Amino acid sequence: MVYEGKTRNITMENIQLMKENGFKPSNIREYRKEMLFTAANKEVWLPVKSTLVEQMEIEVREDEPVLLYTAVLQDKDSAAKPVILLVEEYQVK
Repeated sequence: MVYEGKTRNITMENIQLMKENGFKPSNIREYRKEMLFTAANKEVWLPVKSTLVEQMEIEVREDEPVLLYTAVLQDKDSAAKPVILLVEEYQVK
């Protein structure tokens, strides 16, 4: 993945998916921001643990490749719904 240097507030869609998957409000609050990454010419906004957002903004340059360690969040009832990756940790390549 390549960090694109942009952040935004987490979407309501992702918050709702977290709720549907049993996340408690305190767990949801750990993911207040999403960061923009690209892979294979596709842009993807990923929720990032709040403790990592500021650290990444300081340590990782725009257009710099990173290795992301994620948790997969998917609605068990429907394979058609999107899979969300929650960024738990990272490493600069």
